[in-house]
Amino acid sequence: MHAANVKFKGMMYLNAQKNQQKGLAIRAEIARFTVEQAPARAASALVEVGWHDSDSDTKKHCTVDYKNGKGRFIKRKHVYNTDETNT
Repeated sequence: MHAANVKFKGMMYLNAQKNQQKGLAIRAEIARFTVEQAPARAASALVEVGWHDSDSDTKKHCTVDYKNGKGRFIKRKHVYNTDETNT
């Protein structure tokens, strides 16, 4: 899978209140991790939720839906920033 096939829900990190250059950098970082952690059959991905933690997963992560080459849903997965220590 290529980073160009990673899409983002809505204007995530790009709304008028945010620094556009920083938002694009965050998206590029998330796209890289999304590709690196993709399931074997994944051809594309949609980042549903940006960096966050939750009661069920206290490590910082993004929630990503992966699809195969036919556009069919494969799985929803938490994607982690592997460049940082997630504790």
